[in-house]
Amino acid sequence: MKQLLILSIVGLIFFSCKKDKTYHSFNEKQLAFVNYSNGQNLKFIDTSSVVQAIQQFQFHRDFREQVGLFGKMGILSEEYEVTYSPGNSDLGLHISLGAQLPFVDVTFASYQTFQRIDSLNYSFPSVTINGKNYSDVYTLKVYKNGQQINNNDTATLFHNKQFGVIQLMYPNGKRIIRVD
Repeated sequence: MKQLLILSIVGLIFFSCKKDKTYHSFNEKQLAFVNYSNGQNLKFIDTSSVVQAIQQFQFHRDFREQVGLFGKMGILSEEYEVTYSPGNSDLGLHISLGAQLPFVDVTFASYQTFQRIDSLNYSFPSVTINGKNYSDVYTLKVYKNGQQINNNDTATLFHNKQFGVIQLMYPNGKRIIRVD
């Protein structure tokens, strides 16, 4: 009985101690993919000069507390997720990442990539697309329906910190370009 009382007191002291919260925020490379604000709508034009607008229907940027075996751990990790709906086309856009996860997940027009943030480098310090100059542009290899194994249907996604997705270029030369 005495041992149970001592264990109860130690357990009560252990769980009642106030823990300082630890915050894991996005690093500079991760912030390059946190481009869109709440309520923002986007327009893109394709090679045949058809303009398509997509509307945002999900936006989330917040800190989420990790939960362990004994409850909340006091570790908060920043998360970001944005989704745009294309309406009646396949031009949807989805981006998600978490501060403690080393990957970015980008899906655009049925093409997807899931890449390590640390392995990405700016492909172009500056590039002009459709008459507009963009700086610090990443190029990402994206796969049709996200299937990387035995998938020859790939495209190149151009992305920068200021505007997000700026162009999707197919191997046959067709393009989808962001317009403001």
